[in-house]
Amino acid sequence: MDNRKYVLYSIKNPFDVESPLSDSVHDLLLNKLEELGCSNYFACFEQFVKSEYRSDSLHFCVCYCTSKLNDSQIRMLEEMKERGIPILPVVDRNSVIEVVVPPCLRDINVLEVDPADEETACNKIVQYVLEAFGLIREERRVFISYRRVESRHVAMQIHDALVHQGYTVFLDTASIISGEIFQDELMSQLADSDVLIFLNTSNAFDSKWIRSEYTNAMALRIGILHIDWPGVSVPPEASQTVDMANPFKLGHDDFISLCPLISAGLKPEVIQMIINAVEKLRVANLAARKTLMIREFCRFLNNSGKNVIAAYSAKDKAIRVLDMKRHAVIRKYFPITGIPKSEVFNKVRKEYCLSRDCVSILYNRMLVKGDVVDYLNWIDSNTLIHLSGFDGFGMEE
Repeated sequence: MDNRKYVLYSIKNPFDVESPLSDSVHDLLLNKLEELGCSNYFACFEQFVKSEYRSDSLHFCVCYCTSKLNDSQIRMLEEMKERGIPILPVVDRNSVIEVVVPPCLRDINVLEVDPADEETACNKIVQYVLEAFGLIREERRVFISYRRVESRHVAMQIHDALVHQGYTVFLDTASIISGEIFQDELMSQLADSDVLIFLNTSNAFDSKWIRSEYTNAMALRIGILHIDWPGVSVPPEASQTVDMANPFKLGHDDFISLCPLISAGLKPEVIQMIINAVEKLRVANLAARKTLMIREFCRFLNNSGKNVIAAYSAKDKAIRVLDMKRHAVIRKYFPITGIPKSEVFNKVRKEYCLSRDCVSILYNRMLVKGDVVDYLNWIDSNTLIHLSGFDGFGMEE
């Protein structure tokens, strides 16, 4: 039986010695799929055959446009595009797009990479593939925690650079509209983030709000990029949680000017290194959070005494709950990170409701604003798509 669920087409000129990324991307992608328990349902091809097209598989194509592709590859790409298979053209950032990208792909936004920075390029490509497969969410959300008087300039630099890369970035001075209850909105935005960027300046942990943001991010299992200013150590009361964060230590030479250091901005190349670290952490953390949620929820149901057994099906991308008396699946839970939004409901509607499966979206409602929870509860009561709130990592039915 063919269990393929995720199909990647990797297109490159076989005679192009300047396209070494393909094998590295494949290896990294397999590692991430293994972390998500999906590697057994994955296949990668370099040729597209019409008979292989399967409507119940998710297809994605990465096309390495470093030199001219042959006629058969061009026809293959045209066929994929006609059939609606998403295609990601990857180009060397120093190349001329009109020369290396075939005409049939020039209306698609290309991904420009630096082949000399293979790690960054591979992480970017794998991120797009996992998003296309629906294994990590497409929305990219980052929360910046900082002390305004000490690091506002750097916070704005990181904010602008991430926005330019397609991220939705929460920065208190730019993201909270007038009239909102400040702290409620702050925590709800944190609950919907993929990564917390913490700017650890000399007095950052003196702020009770920053301490709250940091400890709540740990409770939510959000990935933390811990950016330490030169000579700044971690306060003893924070050392236990900081050990679980990803460190990024700044040196004096990383700043544009050294006097005054606090108000100085970072050099462009350092900002880019921070962006690369965010992208790498985001993919790893989303996979880890999803795995943890699945494990804890299955443990809860299997110990509930309700005579059911719960297990994750990588092919379904859902937790299947089996009634042990009837030996039938009674419900599927679709686990997500962050707050459910329209694109999540649409995916669940197309994948499950049309097949009449009994399905619920499983999400973590810890720190989510009350009016948002009320709205999600209304959806649960008035639509075919139900929601199950997860309070921290203890399930409440």
